[in-house]
Amino acid sequence: MLRNYLSVLFIATFLPSLFCQEIVLDSQIDSITLFRAGAQISRSGSGQIAAGRSEVTFKGLSSEIDGNSLRVKGEGDFTILSVTNNLNFLDEKEKSEKLEILNKQKELLSKQIGLTTKQLEVFKKEERFLDKNMVKIMGVENTPATPKDVEQLADFHRNRMLEVLEKQMTLEDSIQSQNQRLAKLHAQISTINSKRTPPTGEVVIVVNTGRSMNAKFNFNYFVRSASWQPLYEARVKDISSPIALYQKAKVTQNTGENWENVQLTLSTGNPTLGGVKPDLSPWFLDFYRPYANRYDRGNKGYYQVKAGTEGGHVIGTIRDVDQQPLIGASIVFSGTKIGTITDIDGKFKIKIPPNVSTLEVSYTGYESLSVPVTAYAMGVDIFLSEGHWLLDEVVVVGAGRKRKKRSQKTDGYIDGVTYLKGTRAEKAEVAIEKSITTFNYTIKIPVTILSNNQSQTIDIQNFSVPANYQYYAVPKLDKDAFLVGEITDWEKYGLLSGNTSLFFEGTYLGKSFLDFETVEDTLALSLGRDKNIVIERKKIRDFTKNKFLNTNRVDTRKFEISVVNKKSQPIKLRLEDQFPISKNKKIQVSDKNYDKGKLDDDTGIVKWNLDLPANGREKLELSYKVKYPKGRRVQLE
Repeated sequence: MLRNYLSVLFIATFLPSLFCQEIVLDSQIDSITLFRAGAQISRSGSGQIAAGRSEVTFKGLSSEIDGNSLRVKGEGDFTILSVTNNLNFLDEKEKSEKLEILNKQKELLSKQIGLTTKQLEVFKKEERFLDKNMVKIMGVENTPATPKDVEQLADFHRNRMLEVLEKQMTLEDSIQSQNQRLAKLHAQISTINSKRTPPTGEVVIVVNTGRSMNAKFNFNYFVRSASWQPLYEARVKDISSPIALYQKAKVTQNTGENWENVQLTLSTGNPTLGGVKPDLSPWFLDFYRPYANRYDRGNKGYYQVKAGTEGGHVIGTIRDVDQQPLIGASIVFSGTKIGTITDIDGKFKIKIPPNVSTLEVSYTGYESLSVPVTAYAMGVDIFLSEGHWLLDEVVVVGAGRKRKKRSQKTDGYIDGVTYLKGTRAEKAEVAIEKSITTFNYTIKIPVTILSNNQSQTIDIQNFSVPANYQYYAVPKLDKDAFLVGEITDWEKYGLLSGNTSLFFEGTYLGKSFLDFETVEDTLALSLGRDKNIVIERKKIRDFTKNKFLNTNRVDTRKFEISVVNKKSQPIKLRLEDQFPISKNKKIQVSDKNYDKGKLDDDTGIVKWNLDLPANGREKLELSYKVKYPKGRRVQLE
């Protein structure tokens, strides 16, 4: 009897908890923070929930939600019991606009083919009629047909038959052309339909409340297939004016959900880089191995090293093991803050700094990989495998309470970044905020960015930058002078390195690169060539001769450098040349003459700082002697 009572009590107590109402609510994007790699999406949704326990589902989200980043907050008199992030493989996404257009074109073309085919049938029937019912010449009763009547009827039959046959040929050509177009449409539609429909993401929130009410939910999460890259336009009116710098962003996203009329904030941060400080490991020397064919890292993917194409750089691609490019993957030299991210094709290029030996490659949701730097010019193809991720923690807030659910994998979680109030840029359509480690640009006007992996350019701000202008020339390597704008206090602008389009005196000069990762106090922006400065480096042949003294040979070199300023204003020009440096005690460089220049003994480079007036001229001389053993060869040019 007692056992039955306990069973009834157990059922009465726990049976209500087994029943959970399922509610599907819509949500909209409130704002997006787009990082250099990845984006944080903030959404909200509301709806009516009944008393008791309910399972609230938000569908149609990105399938790339990083569960570790999911944060949920509820507004109302209810308690959030749990939060999960699921993938839904059953709900198909809506047909793309392109597919709908193709289907409409196919339907219209099919109707056109049907109409043209019926027209062709009409003319074929007329042809059969003319063949079968040859005109019978019949005159009036008891009156035979005249030859003229026969001729007229024969002409009519012939002309009409030609018209019918010509119409048939035209219609047959039209049907053939239409069928070819229809076949192409079929092929295109089949190609689109054959692609695997990606799953959609869902956020499922289990809540409990004592009464029926309207509940509001705010949640945000991180997705990886989105990135932005800085672009610039540098415009210089003349060398007495500041640099007009236009900052832009090239935005790309392929998250599976369109961002339509959203509030967008661009952040200079990159969550995929991680925040763990580097630790030095023992440095072991071994014989140099220039090219490794393949290093298999098991579950961590692999990489293939090949010959580089540009000295001092690592150039490569990052893909997953299925050969798909990874956008916004992080590449950082171990032990430094020097790094970059991949573009929309998974490609990257990075300059090799001194004293580095390893590249650290990472991508959210994938296993990280270390790649040794083995050559001064290095190419590499990197393939990452997906990691096995667990929902370490979801922080949920409801009815003034905070709950934390942790797995055994970790004891902590990453808090969100608190942005500090900053200054507003002049003449800019963005609000600029500066946090401890990042700059954030909030675009005032809502933007639409489709999930199509296509780049879209967004204007961020434009401002004038004071600059000191100076020309540089190395006539040994290039006969042209290059204008350089030197910028101080560049750190306060919060700019990232990126490609720059150059305009000087209203003329497009080409592309350059703004490097804001330098540690120098002054940032040098190369503004291209100026043809109004003419430079000539001429070898004076009379002083180029060989002397045979005992067992040694002496070569003498002398050069004359001429500079003409054709501009209507004075300029400053730094001109550089060099002396050879001997690495062998049997080779001696002597009698160096560099005519008012300044010599760096360690590098052998000579610098002249010239102040040239308008239409001014200057001549410089450089000469030296090289003595070396007879019978040996030294390359002097």
